[in-house]
Amino acid sequence: RIPNHDRIPCRPGGDCGDDNRCGAVGHTNCKTGEEDAFGSVFEAYELWNPQICSADTDRDGLTNGDELGDPCCNWNVGQTPSVRSKLSHPAASGSKHDRASCLLGGAPTPSAITVTLALSSSGSVQVTWRSS
Repeated sequence: RIPNHDRIPCRPGGDCGDDNRCGAVGHTNCKTGEEDAFGSVFEAYELWNPQICSADTDRDGLTNGDELGDPCCNWNVGQTPSVRSKLSHPAASGSKHDRASCLLGGAPTPSAITVTLALSSSGSVQVTWRSS
C-alpha cells in the first residue's frame, strides 16, 4: 500500500475513466500490466518506506512522498496521510503540484535521485538508485 492509494490522479494521457484516478499506481496504464519507474522501485521493497518516499522516480523535482501526500515520509499503512489534496502521479513528470516539500530529519529532501532499471535475460528487474 501507498499513501492516498485511492486518490492519485491519472497520469497525463492515461486511461483512467471518468474519475481521473489511477487505480494501479506503479503500472504504465494505471490499470494493470507493465510497471513504470515508480512500480519498479516499489516492487524492490514491497512496502512504503523512507527510501521509496524520498526518491523522485519521475525526476520532476518532487519526491514520491511529496506527490502521494506523505511529504515528511512518516506515513504508515492504516494511517490517514497528512496531505489529502494536491496530489500528483509519482511516475509522470507532467503531473505536478505546487505544494512545498517537507524537510526530512532536518535536512532538505534530496534534489536528485537517479533510478536505473535493468532487465535480465530471465525476466527479473534490478533496481538501483543513488541520491545527489
